Amino acid sequence: MIRSFPYGSVLRTYARYAQPYRGVIAFIGVATVVDELLRNVILPYFIKLVFDMLARTQPTPDAIGQFTHLIGWIIGATLIGWIVNRALSFANISMQSRMMARLEQAGFRHLLGHSFQFFQDRFAGSMVRRITRFSRAFEELDGVAFLELD
Repeated sequence: MIRSFPYGSVLRTYARYAQPYRGVIAFIGVATVVDELLRNVILPYFIKLVFDMLARTQPTPDAIGQFTHLIGWIIGATLIGWIVNRALSFANISMQSRMMARLEQAGFRHLLGHSFQFFQDRFAGSMVRRITRFSRAFEELDGVAFLELD
């Protein structure tokens, strides 16, 4: 018989422990949207403009100036996208590691509150494994929520 799992309580626990990181989570969300817009909308549009210009114009000094201007915009947008992506990755990794550590500390703190008989009746290794699985599940959930948009 398959036992039902309390997904709601796990998500509520994650939400409670994520409260101190609301600003970081908001930054990660906004940076993810900006990164996706840059890589999937703005850069392809500039590249399209370059190829349109190459197909329609003759190599005059004015056209070369416009071409170098567009190449500058492409380089600038790529640089901004790289900076946003690095900041997004740094914020996400630091928030994940701190939150996973807090979740593990809370789980072990909860375990330490039990009686000696509790530990005699149960295998301690499986309890430790459950706590580490609980914190690593947050890493998986966070990865799906923010970084797997490609």
